[in-house]
Amino acid sequence: MSSEAHPAPAPPRSAEIKGTATLAAIGLWTITVPYIGELLGLTVDVAPIVEVVDHVIPGALVIAAALYLRSRARRGPMSRDSTALLAAGVAFLAGFWILATHVPLVGDASEGLVTWPAAIWHSIASLPILGLACWCVARSIPDA
Repeated sequence: MSSEAHPAPAPPRSAEIKGTATLAAIGLWTITVPYIGELLGLTVDVAPIVEVVDHVIPGALVIAAALYLRSRARRGPMSRDSTALLAAGVAFLAGFWILATHVPLVGDASEGLVTWPAAIWHSIASLPILGLACWCVARSIPDA
């Protein structure tokens, strides 16, 4: 028998901590998309308020929900926190908003009104947000 101690496996909630931190980072990315896109020439012809409504507000909601969930996950499993499911739902709805508001942009790209790179650049963040938010919802369902 070896006298070397084996490292203890990471607690399950470490995945929740990492997942929610990743969700917050993608929320930040969502906020910056239109402004970095402008620097890269990946622009769409919309009023600045549209970028705020389609990127900044939902991105800020994702960040707030993810950071809240991360703070809960650092204390214990999200499934044991009575408000984690609500926060995860907020992140999901914000991601759905981003997806829904960019469906017309993809249609515009298919008609040649905007470039495909610009349409993809502006809409792609919604998919990982939805995926991670769904994961957070599943992890936040209270234990039976």
